[in-house]
Amino acid sequence: MCHLRLHKGTMPFAITLHRQPEFVRFRPTGTASIQDFVELVDTVEAETLFWSDRNALFDLRGIDGELSAEEQVFLGELVGRNLSHLDRLASV
Repeated sequence: MCHLRLHKGTMPFAITLHRQPEFVRFRPTGTASIQDFVELVDTVEAETLFWSDRNALFDLRGIDGELSAEEQVFLGELVGRNLSHLDRLASV
């Protein structure tokens, strides 16, 4: 298991990464802003390209707060563009 940490002000936004044979799981925790999610997508892109991952799971149950409707659309477009190399992508 690998632990990555991103920081937002005084509250860290932590990402736990767990590799399994079929997929890699990303579990961010903490209070997240849209910028934190953009950094998460950048991190996932770099990790999955480097390790040639084909499937990824986002476990978002540890996230506090919500994104606006506009931020959700922006994030969806960013994920579609930056993670298009993945065959499967799921979130819980």
